[in-house]
Parts: sequence; C-alpha cells; structure tokens
Amino acid sequence: MCTTGCPSPGSHQTWGECLKAKAPQFGPAERNARLADQRELQAYYDVRMQGIQPKGTRMHQIEQAKAFSDVTQVGDPWQSH
Repeated sequence: MCTTGCPSPGSHQTWGECLKAKAPQFGPAERNARLADQRELQAYYDVRMQGIQPKGTRMHQIEQAKAFSDVTQVGDPWQSH
C-alpha cells in the first residue's frame, strides 16, 4: 500500500497515509499559483468591503467592477437600475 520510494515500506495502512507521511513539498509553480489565488481572493474581499460586487473572483473581473464603480459611483455594476 505504500508509495514508490517510501523510506519505510509496509509501515502504512493506506497509500494516502504513506503520502502524507512523506510530506511532499510543492515546487515554485504550485506556490505561485497558490499566491495568485490568495491575491485574487484578497482583492475580491477588499472590493466587497467597499460595497462593490464583482462578477467573479478573477482579477480582471475585480478590476472591471472597481473601474465601473469608480466612474459611476455604483457598487453593483451587474444590477440593472
């Protein structure tokens, strides 16, 4: 049940337990993707606290909603007025 390269084969009851024990480290690509997601979610949270409702959580959607709000002073660009 252990993963390939397990330092103590047979000591784990499941493959997942073995993988967890190895504590895999993620490379720069995974780290950068995780950081980008965190930045987007923080930006989304920030504009929501300003009363702006972006169409989604992606940065281009957040920036679009913020720009619309800056010009029109309307918090929800997707709501029909």
